[in-house]
Amino acid sequence: MSEYQIPQAPCTTTIEVKRSQFICHIAHTPDVVSARQFVAQMKEEYPDASHNCSAFVAGAPKDSQCYGFSDDGEPSGCAGRPMLKVLQGQNIGEICVVVTRYFGGIKLGTGGMARAYADAVKEGLRGVTWQTKKPQTVLYLAFPFEYESTMRYLVKSHDAHWLETEYGTQVDCHIEIEEEKVKIFLEQSKEKTNAKLIINENGTN
Repeated sequence: MSEYQIPQAPCTTTIEVKRSQFICHIAHTPDVVSARQFVAQMKEEYPDASHNCSAFVAGAPKDSQCYGFSDDGEPSGCAGRPMLKVLQGQNIGEICVVVTRYFGGIKLGTGGMARAYADAVKEGLRGVTWQTKKPQTVLYLAFPFEYESTMRYLVKSHDAHWLETEYGTQVDCHIEIEEEKVKIFLEQSKEKTNAKLIINENGTN
């Protein structure tokens, strides 16, 4: 997996097309569950809107399993799909877009509608502050109980994420960390645990 861009903070922009208001809401959504939650949240916040159409790439840009879109009552193919196409091919991910439309009384036609929803997303993306998502890897580690606080400190200091923990005769855990930081993290971890750190290559503890 190569680097890609993700939204740093929520962003909202608005365009007007033939009296219809198209409000574009953008959020960082690292997985499909959070993307669907964001869509539901926008629908709750704008219940009086004509439509709340959505599209998301809730993961890495090329992972089609994390794609999704909804026309929310607009003619099929005139909203969600054009929105998704804007998101694709730009090396951006972990993003969900909801375009809230308030109908202005003038019909746009299918082509005009598709352009309006796509343009709303393009305008929204211009207002986003981006940050770089670097390749991550998961480490499966084990160590004596006495070193848990030390390991948690090291994980935090390397901007890594402590994913899971199991307690048995020792502490077994899963750590997600940037690939470029793995070497120094493991060197420091082995030093701080007096070489009692165990690395389980196959992910089993």
